[in-house]
Amino acid sequence: MKFIHLGDLHIGRTFEMRSMLEDQAFVLEQVLKLAQDRNPDFVLIAGDIYDRSVPREEAIAVYDDFITRLVLDHNIPVYAISGNHDSSRRLEGMGSLLKRSGYHICGSLKNPLERITRHDEHGPVDLYLMPYKDMHGARAIFEITDTRDHTETVRQMLTCVPADDHRKILAAHHYFGVNGQSPEESESERRISIGGEDVIDHSVLDPFQYVALGHLHKPQKVGRDCVRYAGSLLKYSASEADHKKSITWVEMDQDGQCRIELVPVRLLRDLKKIQGTFAELMQTGFLEKKDDFLAVTLTDAERVDQAFARLSQLYPNIISLAYSRLESDYELRVDQEAIRKADTRKLFADFFHDKNQRDMTEDEQTFMDDIFREMEVEA
Repeated sequence: MKFIHLGDLHIGRTFEMRSMLEDQAFVLEQVLKLAQDRNPDFVLIAGDIYDRSVPREEAIAVYDDFITRLVLDHNIPVYAISGNHDSSRRLEGMGSLLKRSGYHICGSLKNPLERITRHDEHGPVDLYLMPYKDMHGARAIFEITDTRDHTETVRQMLTCVPADDHRKILAAHHYFGVNGQSPEESESERRISIGGEDVIDHSVLDPFQYVALGHLHKPQKVGRDCVRYAGSLLKYSASEADHKKSITWVEMDQDGQCRIELVPVRLLRDLKKIQGTFAELMQTGFLEKKDDFLAVTLTDAERVDQAFARLSQLYPNIISLAYSRLESDYELRVDQEAIRKADTRKLFADFFHDKNQRDMTEDEQTFMDDIFREMEVEA
């Protein structure tokens, strides 16, 4: 059994009002090429198809073209679940008609879990679909009243999975971790709940030979190799700048053992973090590819007038701009004794040094002494 595992497409995502649809279509084209070349038995999408519950028409068109070409042009079935960014009702529109064409979308959590059985030369493979639902809602659907623990809740939800000799796959969109520890997250992921209480222990997934997870944007395993997040195909925040984006290719043998290959994707525009002075960045040779998405950090000692606008003339896709020397934590660096004594002159001297990485000059010190004397007179 061969299949492609995708997750977190977030079609319709924008960076500072800059559309990423062209970038998303570019990587989806690579998924189509891989599918055409290797002819998988199906494609599995583990949620967050769109970036918002009410996607724009252009985003729907990109996804519609992708699915149409997979299902109709290449005759490859697609199974998808909803994520926390998706609207289950919108995804399930015209569901019965789409199933006949080879596209199956499970947007709403069902009791028992929806199961699809496929066959290869070695026998049946059961695919279970667990779309996103908050745990409070999931407990109501499954009539679970004896626990508030997320791991135990999912354990009870999975009692519908029989202990037979069928090979089994689960698609889910939640936080799974090992011994209460969260996997590696990024800034672009929307927290499902606060404080880590949402982490579901991976031990509940033991009945499955492969678990296709969605929600986290870095490709990674959870406990064992065959429980994994496919990750997003694109970088959606500066915290993902070092991620290696990929398409997850899976081959399952007759015993349920899986061979996993992470097929790298090429990005139309990369996302990079760059750092330097304003003058350095304005040199035309500082960065070869100037239309990448850029998180810029300036190392200048003082703010540069209209820095964002001026840099944007050379780099059109700046997503953030910060100053490394002007946005440090002042309170941790000041003299605590000066705070206790309310020594305004010493506090300001500390502040000036912290922000400018130098002491005041004699002229600057004289200027500030005059100001402090005026303040004392007025007081």
